[in-house]
Amino acid sequence: MRNIIVILIILFSAACISCKKPVVSKIVNITASSTKKDYTDAYAAVHLFDGTKSSWCEGVDKAGIGESVTLTYNIEKNFKSLFIANGLSSDYKTKNRIKKLQVSAGNETLAIELKDTLKVQNILLPKEISGKKITFKILEIYKGTDTEDN
Repeated sequence: MRNIIVILIILFSAACISCKKPVVSKIVNITASSTKKDYTDAYAAVHLFDGTKSSWCEGVDKAGIGESVTLTYNIEKNFKSLFIANGLSSDYKTKNRIKKLQVSAGNETLAIELKDTLKVQNILLPKEISGKKITFKILEIYKGTDTEDN
């Protein structure tokens, strides 16, 4: 299997669109187009938000292009920025990392480019997007040195 290991820490500068008073937003569902299988579910997309250095790993026999994660919130939200940690710290250069990511919410789709670094990146979106669902789709990768991951 050729897998991209991705750690996403996503914190949005967001607000409820139709709310007159503040409402706490929360993620009610996380789905992935594929997930690397093992006996512990160690690579499930839910690990993107469990507060640890866990990760999601796509589970297809290719470099991960086209694979995605979708978050569903309890309310419609505005998305202005996000923070992303890209890659697996223990094997950073050996595994593929995301270079370009498509971000979609509502009827809007944006493409953002990530730096090839383990540091958390604060990404200001080129324009605000809104919706109850937001999808992150891998468009391009930085190739790792591990030949099984390419």
